[in-house]
Amino acid sequence: MNSKVKTLISGVCLSASLLAAAMPQAMALEDSAHTEQTCAAQTIVAPCMDYINDADITFSISGGKAYVDGWVRGQNGIATRCKITANLQVKNGLSWSTVKTWSDDQNGRKASISGSYSVSSGKTYRVSAVVTAYKGSLSESKTMISKTIKA
Repeated sequence: MNSKVKTLISGVCLSASLLAAAMPQAMALEDSAHTEQTCAAQTIVAPCMDYINDADITFSISGGKAYVDGWVRGQNGIATRCKITANLQVKNGLSWSTVKTWSDDQNGRKASISGSYSVSSGKTYRVSAVVTAYKGSLSESKTMISKTIKA
């Protein structure tokens, strides 16, 4: 084979290889764009939950005290009762132990808690909260875990 034919065949093979390598990436970008559009609508709690509209828990430690605030709000026109239970937990080895619990259970669309508790310096804490919204006897729950903080 002469060198022109070899160069031509090499060029065709190289082009085919590059095209084959680029196709999955192009398809992945297309799938990624589709996924982002699909998931963007699901990043808010409301479309994913039937009875819970939204919920939040905040946790901080300052001056030897843990401060915990949390709430749950049910879907408008659907939720008949809401409940939140928040547990302040301390880390013991590989496990967590509850040292303080706050709870609120209200008829209607919202329940909330707020409180503080003295903590031990050098220990690691977190808050684990369960929020529930009811529609009559039916219910829907969500568990939230805060960041961990070393006192």
